[in-house]
Amino acid sequence: MAANLANVRELLGDYSQQTKLIAVSKNASIEQITEACNLGVHDFAESRIQDALSKKSQMAPQIALQTNWHFIGH
Repeated sequence: MAANLANVRELLGDYSQQTKLIAVSKNASIEQITEACNLGVHDFAESRIQDALSKKSQMAPQIALQTNWHFIGH
């Protein structure tokens, strides 16, 4: 995941500071979301509020406080 994220940031170049990466967490595990958060990704997206709330409630509190949730689809 770290290598993929580094590639994305490299591709964005100068735009990386002006661009917000929102990771779609629909099929991601809590461990994957936590790893992404530890790598600097703090914005995640779900298409159902109950899924976002469930995932956030399963996270360690210090990680959950760092996340921002967005809704996609519909």
